[in-house]
Amino acid sequence: MSMLPPFASSGIDDLDEALSGLLWGDNVVLRDLGDTDAAIGRLEQVIELAPDNKAALENLGNLLIEQGQTQRGQELLDQAAALPDGGG
Repeated sequence: MSMLPPFASSGIDDLDEALSGLLWGDNVVLRDLGDTDAAIGRLEQVIELAPDNKAALENLGNLLIEQGQTQRGQELLDQAAALPDGGG
């Protein structure tokens, strides 16, 4: 098992580029395909790497609320709201 971050083996050199790919590319496609669990997993990966990523917190919070996990979703939305715009 590799100890490298998931994006290191993909040839992506920039963490921001990797996070953007996880957040905007895969998340949108997975959610649109109905694979909400996979989209949630990707957003959790982004938050693990960048805990102050406001967009990831907001997107995950909204997805969790849609899935009935209201308390956790609202906690993430509150956490995102406490961050300055552009956090992450």
